[in-house]
Amino acid sequence: MFVDKRDMSTEDLQKRTTVNIQEKANLIWAIADNFRSYLNHFSENVVDIIEKFDFDKEITKLDHNGILYNVIQEFCSKKAYMGADEISAVDMGYIFEELVRKFSESYDEQAGAHFKDTEGLSRCVLAVSSSSNS
Repeated sequence: MFVDKRDMSTEDLQKRTTVNIQEKANLIWAIADNFRSYLNHFSENVVDIIEKFDFDKEITKLDHNGILYNVIQEFCSKKAYMGADEISAVDMGYIFEELVRKFSESYDEQAGAHFKDTEGLSRCVLAVSSSSNS
């Protein structure tokens, strides 16, 4: 079970990134630390996933290129909100599948190569059982 154990919400993260011009310079240097703290307060299994994707390297890269602050601003914007009250579970599944497909294409995988064996087996069983019912 994935559990959010953070003491900082996305709204808190946004408040920490929405400041006046004088404070912005001070905040930009701290955004990487704040974002890492935000991510590290999820449950252990979520942190494990984040670590397996080596996300810390991406944070460092974005920070060193001076764009982490802007990425966090977009992430916290209303247009990026993807809560269950806005997006259905089915639509979220489609979004997930599209992301998997896009990343698979970026690694030149064959079509469908990103599916797990159990998913392939389930699809075969479904295809056989639906053709036998016809």
